[in-house]
Parts: sequence; C-alpha cells; structure tokens
Amino acid sequence: MIRTRFYDDQLLHSGCNQVVLLAAGLDTRAYRLPWPCGIRLYELDLQPVFEF
Repeated sequence: MIRTRFYDDQLLHSGCNQVVLLAAGLDTRAYRLPWPCGIRLYELDLQPVFEF
C-alpha cells in the first residue's frame, strides 16, 4: 500500500522523539518499523481492542 509506506516513511524520518499512534487497533506499525533508538512510542485505543 502506497499510503502505508508514505506514513511509515514520514514517521521514521520526522526527527520527532515521541510518536503517538491513535486508534492503533490491530496495526503492527509499532512492531514492524525499525524505530531509531530513543523513540518513545505510544499506542492508544479502546481497552476491548487491546484485549482482543
């Protein structure tokens, strides 16, 4: 998916030291991307989604 690749590249090269993934759901972005050392990563979603 081109859109997925675009957002992945933007996140990895943004220079930010903190990333918040809203409505993370079943997205694997937090686990599949090679995040630079020192990044603080937060995934936010509803509790039932995380329990699933």
